[in-house]
Amino acid sequence: ALRATLLAARKVAIVDPAKGTSGRLVESMFSELGIADAMRDKTLKVDGGYVVEVVARGEADLGLHQIR
Repeated sequence: ALRATLLAARKVAIVDPAKGTSGRLVESMFSELGIADAMRDKTLKVDGGYVVEVVARGEADLGLHQIR
């Protein structure tokens, strides 16, 4: 269900992997699900902060972030 939801999303917001562990974790999950190539063009990389803000503004359908 997660794989199908990610593939159906127009844009998915994540923390930029170059700036945070959360983004690296999410990109690793994309690879493990076998959808890394499909997600490449629909992933919106946020410089930091809360990815949910990008979703609230309507710039992405989903936001994925690691929470401790």
